[in-house]
This record gives sequence, C-alpha cells and structure tokens, in this order.
Amino acid sequence: MSERAPAAVLWDMDGTLADTEPHWIRAQSALLTRRGLPELTRQQEIDLVGASSEQVVTLFQSLGVIDDFEEIVDEVFADVCDSVADNIQWRPGAVELLADLNRHGVRTALVTNSNRALADAVLRHLPGCEFTLTVTSSDVRPGKPEPDPFYYAAEKLGVAATDCVVIEDSMNGIRGALAADCVTIAVPHGVEIPPSPEYILRESLVGLDWPQVRALYTTFRTRGVPTE
Repeated sequence: MSERAPAAVLWDMDGTLADTEPHWIRAQSALLTRRGLPELTRQQEIDLVGASSEQVVTLFQSLGVIDDFEEIVDEVFADVCDSVADNIQWRPGAVELLADLNRHGVRTALVTNSNRALADAVLRHLPGCEFTLTVTSSDVRPGKPEPDPFYYAAEKLGVAATDCVVIEDSMNGIRGALAADCVTIAVPHGVEIPPSPEYILRESLVGLDWPQVRALYTTFRTRGVPTE
C-alpha cells in the first residue's frame, strides 16, 4: 500500500493546543454572576466546550442575559484574554508535534472559535514553533460545529479540506471537521468523547509525530479507523 500524505494539519486551540478551558468556564460563569444569574451547571459547561459564539450567546440569552450578541461575545473574550495573558499551559505533546510538523515543512492552521485577539494572546507564548495560518471567529462565521472554519482554512492554504487532518478535543469541533470531510484525530480533554468509526480517538498527543500522523491519515482513508 502506497502512503498518501495529508496536505495540511488543522488544529483546534482551546483544550487541544492550550489548556484554556478553565479560563472559559470561569469567564462564562462570571458573566452570569455579574448579572445576578446562577452560574452554569456542569452539563451546560460541557455543552459549551468548543462551542461557537452563536451557541454561547443562544444559551446565555435563554438563561436571562438581555445583552446583544456582540456585547456578550466581547465581554467573555476580553475576560479570557486577560486571564490567559501570563498563564498558558500547553496540552501534553502539542508543542512537540507542532514543532515536528514545522521541521517537515507541513502546512498547518490554527482553527479556533476564539477571536483574533485571544488567539494572538495565546500564540505569542508559543515556544519555538508556529502555524502557517490562523483562522478565528474574527475571520469566518458561523463557527464550529459548522464546517465553515475548516473550509476557509483549507482554501487559504490552497488545499482541499478532504486532504486535511484535524486535531480536536470536543464534539463541537469534531462535528465541524467531519462535516468538512477531514480526517479527524480526537484527543479528549475534560469531556468524554465516545469511540466512533468516524474519527481516530487517542488519549493524548504525547509521542505523536509527522510520520505517525501521515500513517494514521493513510490508514483511515484506505482501511478505516486504525487501532493504537
């Protein structure tokens, strides 16, 4: 079997590259508290992992927040930006994998439902490696779980979405990647992701390198989901 290499690797940010989910949970509940509303339940927190701005606002307005879309989004993003400024924790194996992709000249994109300001606040701390492209909610809407951000990233990189690997930690992100027909590597963080023949499930990115990503892509496209 000849090996078919993916054209690019598209990464989620929150919970996949960086451990920012605790900052999001705190900022979202803080917005509700400032308006005299109850904090999010655990199930609501889970539902918002990897969610688009549209999903966040819809939930908040159903809970009694009367602010308009942009006011809610701007307040939450600004709070998270302040919170992560000097407190970035990288997910295990993420920086090492990105650095290996850089060494092999692989095209990469960060594809996030966060806005440009927050993505920049995280990426300025990224040690010794970089993304070819960054796609944020400031660039394209709707966000994940719709496929639009992945289509946009692939187009900007000059490749087909179906020839891309996506790395995600949430079902919202996975749904968007699958809708774009990307080969998806799911790496759960804080929220369970059930096994499925639709994506590749891994416990972590630790030890994963470009040859292995390439092999996973090839096997998935030609045989189905491999086992680790």
